[in-house]
Amino acid sequence: GTRSDAFLRAVHRGMRRPLDIRCCPCPQLGRDEGLLLTLLGALQEGDTLSALEVLADWLEQPAVMPALTLATRLAAAAGECDLCIHWSALPPPQAGPCHGSPGHSTVH
Repeated sequence: GTRSDAFLRAVHRGMRRPLDIRCCPCPQLGRDEGLLLTLLGALQEGDTLSALEVLADWLEQPAVMPALTLATRLAAAAGECDLCIHWSALPPPQAGPCHGSPGHSTVH
């Protein structure tokens, strides 16, 4: 909804590098998709430092704190919807090509 849109717009405006986001049928999380889950899970558990590490990797320095505020609101909204992310239990994101369906590579 509105909170996710505001957060993603802030990330887009402050990006320091392209983010690894995979297509919908891809069976693997992109590196940055995994980091998004890490970010939200860390905020749900009150670990602001881990969240800041993710944002500092993605964003130019002036964009980090505003994005942190928006991410904190997004993590709280997810929690209010009973979507709790246990980020320490997440497998590390896979690097490498995406295969959206057997026999077909997907270019991102």
